[in-house]
Amino acid sequence: KQKQAQDKGSRGAGKRVRAPEEEPAGCCEEERRALRSSKRHRFLVTGMTDKKKLQAEKSIRALGGDVLPSEIVYDPSCTHLIAAEQGLRTEKYLCALAANKPILKP
Repeated sequence: KQKQAQDKGSRGAGKRVRAPEEEPAGCCEEERRALRSSKRHRFLVTGMTDKKKLQAEKSIRALGGDVLPSEIVYDPSCTHLIAAEQGLRTEKYLCALAANKPILKP
């Protein structure tokens, strides 16, 4: 029976369940839940002139969204990225692309 139990445990070896003691430092489950449950859209803006950026921020806030500060390189809590050019190779653009965030044109 022990061998069968070991065999059953080896199925799905590609899926690793993380034990509670293995959580990375600084990980806060309450913070994650708050970000996921937030109904507001959070935008990052990249590759735009200051004038266009201010216009976009004003429009987003008028529609009830949040604009993350431009000084932030990338924030995983953002829900959308507004990029001036398609294929712009900024860190914000590449991170949003890798994180599968919607990338919008202004």
